[in-house]
Amino acid sequence: MVDPAIPPHSLEAERAVLGAMLLDGDAIDVALEVLVAEDFYREAHRLIFAAISGLYAKPGSKVDELLLCDHLAAQGKLDDIGGPETLRELSYDVTSSALIESHARIVREKGALRGLIRVAREALREAMHPAADSETVIETLERKLVEIRRPGMNRTVSIGEASDLLLEDLRNGEDRRAVASTGFEDIDRTLWGFGPGQFVILAGRPSMGKSTLAVNFALNIAAAGTPVLFYSLEMEILELAANAVRKQAQMAFRDGMDINGDAAWDSVESAVEWLRDLPIYIEAPPSLTPSTLRSHARRMARQGKAGFIIVDYAQLVESPVEKGKRGGGRVEELERVSRELKRLAKELQVPVLAVAQLNREAVKDDNTEPMLYHLKGSGAFEQDSDKVIFIYRPKGQTYNLGFGEQGYQEIAIKIAKHRNGPVADRIPLKWFKSQFRFSDM
Repeated sequence: MVDPAIPPHSLEAERAVLGAMLLDGDAIDVALEVLVAEDFYREAHRLIFAAISGLYAKPGSKVDELLLCDHLAAQGKLDDIGGPETLRELSYDVTSSALIESHARIVREKGALRGLIRVAREALREAMHPAADSETVIETLERKLVEIRRPGMNRTVSIGEASDLLLEDLRNGEDRRAVASTGFEDIDRTLWGFGPGQFVILAGRPSMGKSTLAVNFALNIAAAGTPVLFYSLEMEILELAANAVRKQAQMAFRDGMDINGDAAWDSVESAVEWLRDLPIYIEAPPSLTPSTLRSHARRMARQGKAGFIIVDYAQLVESPVEKGKRGGGRVEELERVSRELKRLAKELQVPVLAVAQLNREAVKDDNTEPMLYHLKGSGAFEQDSDKVIFIYRPKGQTYNLGFGEQGYQEIAIKIAKHRNGPVADRIPLKWFKSQFRFSDM
């Protein structure tokens, strides 16, 4: 019968792992990919694992019973593990390292279960506090649960296996890299769509249609079947919904008073009907930090609601510099925002598109073609991104073409960065500003 007072553990698996690490350097590599010291239940085992890790990290160092004994003695921890006899027993108990990965997984699993118990107790204690705030408790709980999950390395494949997968895709006419396309033919021809794990920047000057284009991307991507998670830090939910209806109905209206006649109402209601089942999920918080965004996005991804993520816009994400650190200011905050968005894309293996502003130098002149160094606040956006899309008004372009609601502006799209792909200086689009929609020229 299991004693509920004793936390989950397997001393046998722990000894097998440590013994294998003393026997074989390759076993150390396997263990370090899976485990951290806290995964071990017995304190002596945690100390031994940490000592092996530290010794192995030194360039040119090898690990055996004698060297480890000297290392622990130098740290004053040899007696804490039970003396040299403990290391000798570990070495004698294991004759092969062949099962190191299986034993390491057992240790990891038991450590994760103990972590769940600890986190649950902490959450209970925090929730019982008289001044407890449910959102804070939930956010803390989600963050700690993700830390417990701690993903390991992806499956390692040879270049031959990867090439075979590529050849199969080429023969089948498939693109394993593409998760979604923008829905604009000329842009997609250069951009090659959005791939899993890609971090994309969509930037432009104020009032140039950045958010409108992001909404258009979201509608096109969702209509093709990919669920979109949209973080709106500029527009409220109803405002964003109204813009989506305007785009789909191809109508300009402020409120119900502007919708005249049965035909107009039919267009609006048809647009709402089309939007009703579209897999777009909107979050419009008053403020957003990288940790909150990450926790929420992970939860939505587990529910199948985050195949593509849009953040509008990046400079409104708040990321205070950690206490105790000096200098950097807003630039350092934005570097962290950029780094966390890139990390989120890679972790969830979905495209993350961040709308961004340009700096003051680019804003001075509407006709200045935007460059990568115009990205506002930090060079990290340029460095971390896989693709950078600029939206701007071409020099000498008149503001309005056509009449009334059918009037449009010619807007140019510039693909300024495309990792491993082509770039383009000017891809023209029609911008029907009052209808919140873009179309190919």
